[in-house]
Amino acid sequence: MDLPKTFLDNVISSHGEKGRKWLDDLDGLLQECERRWSLKTTGIFDLSYNYVASAVFKNGKEAVVKLAVPGGEFASELHALQYLRGPYIAELKDYDEDRGILIMEKISPGAPLAAICMDDDQKTEIASALLKHLWKAVQPVRKVYSVRDREKELIMESKKHSDGFGEISAETIKEALKVFAYMNTTAGELYFLHGDLHHGNILKRENGSWAAIDPKGLAGEREYDTIQFLINELPSVNAEFIIRKRVDIFVEKLNLNRERILLWGFCHAVLASCWSIDSSGIPEDGFVRSARVFQNLIRENGICFENTI
Repeated sequence: MDLPKTFLDNVISSHGEKGRKWLDDLDGLLQECERRWSLKTTGIFDLSYNYVASAVFKNGKEAVVKLAVPGGEFASELHALQYLRGPYIAELKDYDEDRGILIMEKISPGAPLAAICMDDDQKTEIASALLKHLWKAVQPVRKVYSVRDREKELIMESKKHSDGFGEISAETIKEALKVFAYMNTTAGELYFLHGDLHHGNILKRENGSWAAIDPKGLAGEREYDTIQFLINELPSVNAEFIIRKRVDIFVEKLNLNRERILLWGFCHAVLASCWSIDSSGIPEDGFVRSARVFQNLIRENGICFENTI
């Protein structure tokens, strides 16, 4: 099986020896899926950390086969697909949790919101409507990550980058850690969130409606679930203007707290910058710019958090 080097590197860096073995077994796992569900894969999508392919059943109906290294992140996505089940998210048709297999609806034509020629305000309103329908109050359920886990991730990243990286200084990382701690300590009602709703994870159906794909499954405040959208698909100039307008729309349409969006935005943008660091030690510029924008907006609005931790 000829697979992109980036995909191979991502799986091995994330899962180590377990990931190597999974890659070695991937061709056999795919053949097992074809036999077990009487389907045939017809092509692969862009691969990052999971193997995702289009497929067709014997009856001619289309599907998506998603294969992942079994474990925490896979289990969390599986639970999110089950818990958020409905017309606003890709339908889960079948699965094998132990084998890391998801058989899902193929959304057609499936054009991502990122590729649609549309005003940014309109795109943000579409995301707002989708989030409003997706969110559910958290119930005592198993295998659910929380925003507190994201704070722990930044703590671990801060140890790896004690002197900062790129344009993210050590002081900025320390400030983001303070904000994370404050936000988790003062969090209000928790919801079951999508966890990764950005322009590439919102697809258009044939009837013109929109559906989400690839949920992470996360327990947290609703304000936190807007951040992935806020920091993605930003222009190289005037990013602050775009973020301001997007925040305004989310606050108005979803009745959210502006200050908490800005604070969550800052600490998550710093974490996303850590996640995006490439082999040369350089983080993705868009995330770095977003962190700077949120930092400026927090100061501009006189939002205080240090003395309450």
